[in-house]
Amino acid sequence: MSSLDDLFADDAAEETAFVEPTVVQEETFVAPEPVEPTQEFVDAWIETEQQKAEAVPAPAPVSEPTHAQTQQALKEKHLFEQRQKALQPIRESANQIHTAITEDDVVTREINEIIQLTQFADEYATQKTDLKRLCQPIIEGRNVSLPADTAAREKVFELLYDRFVGLGVLGTLWRDQDVTEICVDSWDRISVERNGKLEATPLSFDSLEDAKSTLKSLAERNSGRTVNDSTPLITAQLPGARLQFVFGDLSDGGLAVTIRKFKPLLDMDALLKIGSLSSKMRDFLADCVAAKASVVVSGGTGTGKTTMINAISEFIGDERVVTIEDAYELKLGSKFTVSLQSKTSSGADDKVGEITQEDLLIAALRMRPDRIIVGEIREAEACGVWMDAANTGHDGSICSIHANDPTSAVNARLTSLLMRAAGSFSEYMAQKEVATAVDLVVHIARKNGKRFVESISLVDQSRVDEGRGIDP
Repeated sequence: MSSLDDLFADDAAEETAFVEPTVVQEETFVAPEPVEPTQEFVDAWIETEQQKAEAVPAPAPVSEPTHAQTQQALKEKHLFEQRQKALQPIRESANQIHTAITEDDVVTREINEIIQLTQFADEYATQKTDLKRLCQPIIEGRNVSLPADTAAREKVFELLYDRFVGLGVLGTLWRDQDVTEICVDSWDRISVERNGKLEATPLSFDSLEDAKSTLKSLAERNSGRTVNDSTPLITAQLPGARLQFVFGDLSDGGLAVTIRKFKPLLDMDALLKIGSLSSKMRDFLADCVAAKASVVVSGGTGTGKTTMINAISEFIGDERVVTIEDAYELKLGSKFTVSLQSKTSSGADDKVGEITQEDLLIAALRMRPDRIIVGEIREAEACGVWMDAANTGHDGSICSIHANDPTSAVNARLTSLLMRAAGSFSEYMAQKEVATAVDLVVHIARKNGKRFVESISLVDQSRVDEGRGIDP
């Protein structure tokens, strides 16, 4: 094997032995005359294409439901119709009481003061007891007939409670602990996510107007904003949940409402127990956070980015942490945590009162933070400010972002947001800024209803210096 000096000497000798290049006479290119394809050529081409078509497998035929499946579907439909028929007298009693209450301003005000939407079973039971007490004089004064059965009587007050808080027919889904998402795509199309899988439900509102009236009440009561054609997009924070309302002609169903119920955030031990990450990953993250590495948590919708940020924050010591979110979801254990929430404007054309992530980040920089945690970066301006913070003394900052993989998280999403925020940044300058600010990318994936850490990647700044972009 030759030494490096020998190799360099050989290269130098080759450069010295220069040979005069041979001059090649240029030739004029003459295009050939077009030739008409023969019949044999056409036939051969057709035969080849037919063979290709035959090689493509035909789509599998759509299987018809079996007799047993059809019978099961019919049985479920019949049982649902029977339950609805049994509910009819209960609904009539609830309607009579509700009508009487709305005519009495004093009782209406008292009920609105004690009835507050909750996901806690004990609070729900207490509020329903108070509702019964307030309704009793009206029931006696109007001679409202209640069902003789105790369970049916309880159902009357359950329907009343759901109507007052703005849930309507969604009440049973709201109290189902296995349901994590409620989707109303029209008055008669309601589905849920249960245990990580979407399911259609047989529930429906009485009409589109009933759905609009009920859900408008729920959104307005919890957002402090009016839902109408001029403000058709509303985001409201419910107790332990978030509601997104799309109103009117923006949706083909007349409205579209999505309620995401936030389960209690899991800590790192719980994530280990359910297999969301390994103990080696946990130990590595603990070392990185202790060393004040800046972390980006990436993943798709519903993969558990907020849960992961919450779990990672367990490794932060006694430091002052400022969190910035669109809705309060993070539950950090540090006693020095300050939680801030952005605020949307009161109308489509009215920006008065709007507080953006960028506004909160600028304020956070003046609040003596050791670390800044952004629940999810959505705006270009917020991305720019977070990058500035991570690059100017606030090491160990954490944020999350929607992305398909760690490479697109930093090389596409964060880079493009930063270019939009800066305006004059070239792609190289933006990549350089991102690579300097971000040390680690934790990518969360979701498959078959299970959420897990798919990868933990270090950002290589040298690749940017070499002009190869960011490739964690």
